[in-house]
Amino acid sequence: MSIERVLWEACVRAHPYEQQLDATVAGGFDALSMPPHVALANAERGLSARQMRTMAEDRGITLSDLDGGIGFMPVALPTGATPRLIRRFGIPRERVLDLASDLGVHRICTVGLFDEGLYRTDELIDGFKQLCDLAAERGMDVTLEPMAFFGMQDFRLAAEVVREAGRPNGALLFDSWHFTRAGPDLPLLPELHKSGPIDVQVNDGAAEPLGASVMEDSTDHRMFPGTGAFDITGHLQAIGPGHIRSIGVEIFSTELDTMAAVEAGRRAGQALRDVAQSVGIELD
Repeated sequence: MSIERVLWEACVRAHPYEQQLDATVAGGFDALSMPPHVALANAERGLSARQMRTMAEDRGITLSDLDGGIGFMPVALPTGATPRLIRRFGIPRERVLDLASDLGVHRICTVGLFDEGLYRTDELIDGFKQLCDLAAERGMDVTLEPMAFFGMQDFRLAAEVVREAGRPNGALLFDSWHFTRAGPDLPLLPELHKSGPIDVQVNDGAAEPLGASVMEDSTDHRMFPGTGAFDITGHLQAIGPGHIRSIGVEIFSTELDTMAAVEAGRRAGQALRDVAQSVGIELD
C-alpha cells in the first residue's frame, strides 16, 4: 500500500494559492491540505473552491484534507474564544461540508475545541459517529486530531473515541508536535492501529516550548522534522510504518513564513523523505 504524501498548508500559509501548489509539486508531495477559512478567503478574492480543485488537478496533485474548521460536538469553541479561533472554527457545519465537497477533499480533520471535561466519553463517541455519518454521505473520511490544548488533549481518549465509534471512515490523525507537547504517552503508540488507519503529521520543536506560551510555540515556532528535539523516528517506529495511511509535514513558523514557497516545499519534502527513510519508508 502506498502512503500518501501531504504538504499541510501551514508550511506555505504566507503565500498565495498558486504558489502553494507550486510548493507542493516542488516538494514531491501528492497533495495539499486546505483550511476552510483559507478557501473562503480565496473565494472572496474571486477564486472558488471548484477552481482551486481544478488548479490542483492540472498540476497532478489533489486537495486531500480539509484542515479543521469543523467540530464533532455541539459546542465547537472554547469559553473566551479569540477572534482567530472564531474565524477558523466558527463556520457553520453545513457550509464546511459543502466546501469540502467543492474542493474534492477525501478527508475532513476535526478537533475538540470545547472546554476540557465538558463531555463524557460516550457523548464524544456519539458525536464522532454523527460527523462520520455526515461525511460518509459525501464519500469522505473523518480524522480526529487530539491537540495539546482545549478539550481533546488526551491521545488515549481520542483513540478510544475513534475505535469505539466503529465507523469505517473514521481515523486518528497523529501530530508529532501535539503528541510531544501534551506529554507523550509512548506505550499508547503501538496500540493506535487498533483504531484503524493512521494519518501522520511530522514536525519538530525545541526541547522546551518557545515564546510566551505553548500556543505560541505551536503557531510560530515549529521546525522541520529532524532539526529539533522530538523523537520522531521513535514515534513512527512505535506506531508501525505499515499502519500509516498518509504522512505529511505541518510547520507553523514565522521563520518559515519568510521563505519562498517553492523552497519551503522542497525543504519540507526532503525532511519528510529523510525521516520516513529512517524507519524504512521509501517515499520516492
